[in-house]
Amino acid sequence: MAKIPGVRRYVIQAVRRAASGADLEPVRDGIAEIWFDSLAVVQDAAESREGQAAAADLPKFCSPESGTVVVEEIAVVVGQAETPSPIRGVCVNRYNS
Repeated sequence: MAKIPGVRRYVIQAVRRAASGADLEPVRDGIAEIWFDSLAVVQDAAESREGQAAAADLPKFCSPESGTVVVEEIAVVVGQAETPSPIRGVCVNRYNS
């Protein structure tokens, strides 16, 4: 992901099963976020050689039903956190075994 032009940040959020409840089976294993500054930058990144290679690699890490979406952050409560990137590509993961 670091080689894809325009990537501002890449974050993987793994589900903590113990914190989810002993009797609950999470529907996904985690969420991957790729942060960009604008939708135009997302489009350029997706069309780049590095973006195409990353897209081709995706099935190695995410099952086909996981899905990928582009979202725009709408801050509801703003605290002391860093200034977020307004545009993110998000993949909700169920990792292939």
